[in-house]
Formats: sequence, C-alpha cells, structure tokens
Amino acid sequence: MREGVKTPSNVVFKRLSLASCAVLLSLSSVSYASPETEKGYILTPVEEQGKNTITKYEFNEETNKLEPVYYQVDLAQTEYGEGDTTKYFEWSEDEYNNYLFGEVDEPTDGKTTITVYYDNTSGTRIENASSNYEDINSNFIEQSVSNGSGGAISNLGNITNITGDFIGNSAGTGGAIFNDGKIGTISGSFINNSAETTSSPALSLGGAIYTNSDMQFLADGQTHHISGNYTEDNIRGRVDNAIFVATDNSTHPTLTFTAQNGGKYIIDDQIEGGSLDYNLTAIDYTNQYNLKFTGDKTGEVYLNNDVINANTTLDEVTLHLGKGDILSTSTLTA
Repeated sequence: MREGVKTPSNVVFKRLSLASCAVLLSLSSVSYASPETEKGYILTPVEEQGKNTITKYEFNEETNKLEPVYYQVDLAQTEYGEGDTTKYFEWSEDEYNNYLFGEVDEPTDGKTTITVYYDNTSGTRIENASSNYEDINSNFIEQSVSNGSGGAISNLGNITNITGDFIGNSAGTGGAIFNDGKIGTISGSFINNSAETTSSPALSLGGAIYTNSDMQFLADGQTHHISGNYTEDNIRGRVDNAIFVATDNSTHPTLTFTAQNGGKYIIDDQIEGGSLDYNLTAIDYTNQYNLKFTGDKTGEVYLNNDVINANTTLDEVTLHLGKGDILSTSTLTA
C-alpha cells in the first residue's frame, strides 16, 4: 500500500467544511475520475485496492447508498522520447506487498509497460549557479547526483523555458529539478524520478521537483503525466511524492498548472509543501504554498494523490479527483 504522510500532532490543517464540500461537488469544473471521461487513462474495474488503483464512489441501487468501486489505472500513453536506445518501466510488487514503479530489463506479458526511447542527444545534467539560460529543449533521462540536489537540473539562476520529459532521474533532494531561481514554463512529463537519502537521518523531499520559488507547467494540446515519482528516507520510508514546495513566514511560492487547447495534466503523485526544521527531520505545515489550476474550458487536470498544505485555486479547467479526500489537508477556491 502507499506510504502515508506523518505530520506532527499539533499541526492544524485548514479543511473544507461540509458546506464547502457540497458547493465543490456541485461545480461543473470539478468531478471524480470516470472511465468515460479520463482519456489519458485505461481504467479496468478490479475487486479490491492494490496495484495502481483509484477509488470511485458509485451509487448502488440495491443497497441505496454510495459504495467504493476500485479501478486499476494504466497510462494510455506508453511510449516517450526519441532515439535508438530503449528502457522499460512497469509496476511491480516488492516483498512487503508494496506496488512500485521502476525499470525492468524486458517487457512483461500481461503488464502495461512504459517504453522510453533516447540517444546521446538526451540532455546531460545542468548545474546553473547564476547564469541565464535560454530555452532548453531536451529530454532528461537517468541523470543523477549522489546526495546532491537536482538530478537533471539544479537551478539557482534563470531559465527561460523547458520543453522535454524527465524520466528516471535521481538526487538527494529534487530528483529531477532543484529550483531556487526562476524558470519560465515547463512542458513535459515527469516519470519515475526519485529523491533518496537512506544513509542519514534526514528527510528527502521532492521526488521529481523541489522548489523555493514559483514554477509554471504547461499542457498545450498535449497530455503530460506526473507518475511513479517518489522520495525515500529513514524517517518516512517511501512516499509517492512528485513535488515539494518550500515555504516560510514570508515566502509562499505558487505552482501553476495550465491546461489549454485540449491539454491534460495527469498527476498520480503527491504534491506537498511546508518548512523544514533545523535538523531536516520534520516539516512545519504552518505556511501554505499556492497551487493554481488554470487554462481554458477544454483543459483537464486529473489529481490522483494527495495535495498537502496548499491554497488551491481553480479557474476554467476541469479538475477530476481520483478520490474524495485528496484536498482534505488543503483549501480550494473555485
């Protein structure tokens, strides 16, 4: 099962009231995932929760109540990148009955396999201390830095825009991107990136991205996936997390996801934000970050994992929730 998020007992989250929930569920711009509308996915009904499943509550006419129905989720898009070299990724079960997304040697019959093509034109790691980078147009695959920050890109300067997929990158913090500068717009998918620190008593944060400042993501007529990203450390174990947003009393960064012209964002991994304590062993959730979903009425965003400690706003796009409590530790304005 997925690893839960441990929070201090004295933390008080802002929660939606029952009245707010009723308003939320009545909005045409918010819905729960359904096999009829979620074209970025292939949904297969299953008997119980397990490998890569979501829960949808459906009305049972026989019992006259809402009951959970489980669906296995497989990505409709199974090929990424270009080039002559191939890597394969699948879901598999470990010795503790956890379902993990990772690289395999060969495709397995009966499983959905994500195939990644690349060659020597794939991007190599960028460490931007203070420079100004123009547009970066490249896929970043299996770049890494041991116990450092930003497996593919560490940015303390300025980057105009980034177009490309980030797959299988790793670091101690921010598996694919560490951002303490300015990045214009990112257009691409984040798959199977990881932030891992298992040799010291400290938290690893940002399976795909760790940021101290605003970031913008764009799906313009395309479907972008954020899936299989995770953090792993000796405090929380493995957590299916994609993005961590660092906040403090004066800094409340904004993540903006724009889906337009039929574009979709499918987000399977957790988004979290807060302040690290001095020892890097606990997160203070006092200060929220901002999470904005925007675009036009043809755009869609699918949230299938928890959004933790966010001030969330919704404008124009349709938001699909994979389960009912995804925003229970955040606020939502629509």
